[in-house]
Amino acid sequence: MSEVHRYNVGDIEVTVVPDGFRMVPLDNYIMNASKEEINAALAAAGLPPDKVKNTYCPIVVTTGGKRVLFDTGVGEAQAAPSKGERGTLNSSLAAAGIDRGAIDIVVISHFHADHVNGLLDAAGNLTLVGRRGDMYIRGGYNVHPGEVERALADHPGVKQAAVIGRPAPVIGEIGVAFVVPRDPADPPTLAELRAHVSAELADYKAPDELLVVDELPLTAMLKPDRVALRDLMTLHDKDIQRRIPLG
Repeated sequence: MSEVHRYNVGDIEVTVVPDGFRMVPLDNYIMNASKEEINAALAAAGLPPDKVKNTYCPIVVTTGGKRVLFDTGVGEAQAAPSKGERGTLNSSLAAAGIDRGAIDIVVISHFHADHVNGLLDAAGNLTLVGRRGDMYIRGGYNVHPGEVERALADHPGVKQAAVIGRPAPVIGEIGVAFVVPRDPADPPTLAELRAHVSAELADYKAPDELLVVDELPLTAMLKPDRVALRDLMTLHDKDIQRRIPLG
């Protein structure tokens, strides 16, 4: 995988997240120089003749507390047939320490395949990047449920996890975790899960409440059904473990 590059322009952080490359034959690719001239330039640079390396480099700009992804690369579907040469956006984001689910805005500079296909998963399905409707704001800080869910799923006592935000006095919203335990007879406690999440993420992202459930309600797309989770929260209010008890 190509190297991730990060630099700052004033208060703006810019991260170049490579999506790989394609070796392109010279024929009809570069129109303002002859093939002989191009090969001479390639030879002078110590590069092989008759083809050029066309790189794909989406950019993440972090500014004003938001992460903006400019272009999305060629897409995951290109990773296998290219033997990992391209379609590497997700791994590059991970290498840069950026959660794909924490992208707030996607800007497409133009609609060529190498700019838009990263919006699709390997099966060709449209995926949402940075679903702001799921985000909640705790004490002025944005919390994206996806990254908290992944941290919870890393706990050895957790089989599945989902997180939603709910209104709370003073700090605006808090996180409620719904957990399916690996051992129903010995489920993890709220204190254990908060400590685990805080070890991986910022403390404010750790859930303030926990409801242990037998299974997670899912949508037709096999994603956590957040509307149904809110219904569960109301139905099983007395079973919720709370960091700060109500009343």
